[in-house]
Amino acid sequence: MADTLNEARKAEQARLAKAAEEARNLEAAKAAKAVADARQAEELRLAKATEEAQKLQAAKVAKAAADARQAEAAQVAKAAEDTRAQEQARLAQAAEEARVSARAPTETQARAAERDRQTAQAEALATAARTQEQNRLARAALEKEQQLQKNQEMAKLQGEARQRDAELLKLREQIAIRELETAENLKKAASTTAAVTKLTSSALVIGNSAYISFQRLPNPKLDAQAMADKLRSFGIQVDLVMDADRDVLVKALNDYAAKAVGKDVNLLFYAGHGIQVDGVNYLIPTNMKADGISAGYIKLSGIALNVVLDYMPAKTRLVFLDACRDNPAARSLFAARGGASVGLAPVSAATGTLIAYATKEGMVAADGNGRNSPYTTALLKHLDAPLDISIVMRRVRKTVLEMTSNTQEPWEYGSLIGDQLILSQMAK
Repeated sequence: MADTLNEARKAEQARLAKAAEEARNLEAAKAAKAVADARQAEELRLAKATEEAQKLQAAKVAKAAADARQAEAAQVAKAAEDTRAQEQARLAQAAEEARVSARAPTETQARAAERDRQTAQAEALATAARTQEQNRLARAALEKEQQLQKNQEMAKLQGEARQRDAELLKLREQIAIRELETAENLKKAASTTAAVTKLTSSALVIGNSAYISFQRLPNPKLDAQAMADKLRSFGIQVDLVMDADRDVLVKALNDYAAKAVGKDVNLLFYAGHGIQVDGVNYLIPTNMKADGISAGYIKLSGIALNVVLDYMPAKTRLVFLDACRDNPAARSLFAARGGASVGLAPVSAATGTLIAYATKEGMVAADGNGRNSPYTTALLKHLDAPLDISIVMRRVRKTVLEMTSNTQEPWEYGSLIGDQLILSQMAK
């Protein structure tokens, strides 16, 4: 009966994997066709726009040149007509004066003087007309030069516009290529994860916010609830503990250890205050006193991390500590040289164990201004990815650095063994 169920499960997994691959191949083909259609449409639009701009520019230049030639010819013709009329009038007057001079020599001399005066006046008018014509031609040349400059500037702007369009098209092509590469990577990841072996797992999630003496923290309970919901969605059995004093913490660890026996993977998530004394990290219960705190009191009242690990019997253990919050007690004890230090201490994790800190050892992690801390926010964002936990944690580090302007850098210790461990799929 078990063999039949296994064969049915394998057949169903193969069918689902084949259907997923066919859907991804179809989606990739659609994306490639959409990119090709967009590229062809963009090229046609650019070619049409370029041709229309060239035709418009040529029409404008031709009209400007024709208008200039027509205006210039009209002015030259008018000047020539005026000159001929003046010359004809002068000749007629000279002929009349010649006839009169034959009759009256005295009148002829007077008229000759008048003729000379009029000739000089005509020459002055002709000179003024020539100057006016030269000025007109100079203005026309200047206007033509200005129009040419405008045309050159317009051509430059059109060239820049075409270049921007080409760059935009190139950018779109790059985006489409990245999308295709992403789809291909997802397809490869899916084909890889299809063969992931199902693992049994259990998790203990703790969120301490309502501290009696230590600074109260608004986010840990919200962080713990969100992480518990996320892990349950992966099919992982979760024990959720909120605002635990020391007795509750000890009982929760003892109950969890009984359930964790025989599981392939054990997981712990803790959000709240943490402190290190003499290189040992301690989780702080909510009823621990902060006044008059000493190193010995912390060792007796806190829960040492290495003790917590003793309650996780699986060969593979994952520990996430969002516990490096700043607290006055740690700073006070550190200033008094009581053996405590700010943040958490580095650890030496056993084989098969991953211990992930919200920030580097000796540093302080932010509680955050949103609903969850930056570290928990990044975990919730990336744990869904069908990727090995080592890749997921690298993405978590990148996101936290971006959220905190590079002031908080998550850090991991440990040495996992075996095949890839995909948290979102290992229990399904």
